[in-house]
Amino acid sequence: MMVEAMIAAGSDASVRGIKFPPANVEILKRTQLHELISSTTTAALLSIRLDVALLNGIDPENWSDCPHFQQAANVVKC
Repeated sequence: MMVEAMIAAGSDASVRGIKFPPANVEILKRTQLHELISSTTTAALLSIRLDVALLNGIDPENWSDCPHFQQAANVVKC
């Protein structure tokens, strides 16, 4: 669901994510992770040369086994 949400959101880095006022923290606690995806999420991953489409069909728990994800993770570690 996360990859589908990223692909659907596009990669417009000028959009600054999803904003939740502190008063709505209880709603945020019930929100699923894929519902927090925005075009900024996709743009951030593209900036470290991770094409989110390459993660399609891979369970997020297994992303660390994907060579493309590993390369992007190395960029972040540096």
